[in-house]
Amino acid sequence: RSIGLSFLSPADDGVSLTRAAAAAAHYRVLTESIQAAPYVATDGLWDAYQSRLRRKFRSELRRRRRRLEEEGYVSLEVSDGTERLDELLDEGFRVEGSGWKGAHGTSIGSRPATRRFYTEVARWAAERGWLRLAFLRLDGRALAFDYCLEHEKTHYLLKTGYDSSYGRFAPGMIIRQMMLARAFSDDITTYDFLGVGSDYAWKREWADAQQERLFLRMFAPTTLGLLDRVAFLGATSASETAKSLARSPVLGERGRRLLKRGHAMVHARLGR
Repeated sequence: RSIGLSFLSPADDGVSLTRAAAAAAHYRVLTESIQAAPYVATDGLWDAYQSRLRRKFRSELRRRRRRLEEEGYVSLEVSDGTERLDELLDEGFRVEGSGWKGAHGTSIGSRPATRRFYTEVARWAAERGWLRLAFLRLDGRALAFDYCLEHEKTHYLLKTGYDSSYGRFAPGMIIRQMMLARAFSDDITTYDFLGVGSDYAWKREWADAQQERLFLRMFAPTTLGLLDRVAFLGATSASETAKSLARSPVLGERGRRLLKRGHAMVHARLGR
């Protein structure tokens, strides 16, 4: 009936191939474009990048890091998961769920299925050398955690969190600075924050650019496919299209009954 593919890169050859395959099968294709996936190009100079950050933000970051260093030895640990993977995941998931994410039920460990998913992805990525588990530590204690992937010189930040009991030191800011510095000094050309840039103001403090992402919605050349399409476009066009179809002689009695039932489903979905 319908197929949806989301957050595609316009440069991906799969986009044009998918459109061509859909057109050959007489699917109707709707394309949406958004500015998403905030990122930092890390193939330049670290000092030049830092100079582009807001002055007040840089000052606050220096102050918080200085205060944390007064508490003990601050270090960054990055693992590829080839050793102690389960132990590191347990530790990281505890840190990620210790703050507001845990309280709101959005942390990795909030549901068994979510935890299982991220554990399986970690094992899959570790086998390929793509996994990166990063910890900001104070005298060995984990204060912040990043769950990341690295592939083809791009660093992808999938999940992050910090120990809320150390919130006054802004460990989330400090681990971000240290991970970005690592990307600039390593063989990484892009630090990708993922997601929609407008969702999180904190990402815009670090990321000075966004990438275009495409959404493809493909609808089958059938009555049900058409109903899905007009439901996607909105109730008004759904009603108009349904009325037009109802007058068409090509549907037949069975088709009109199916259309009537589908039309009722459209309005139910849209809360009418």
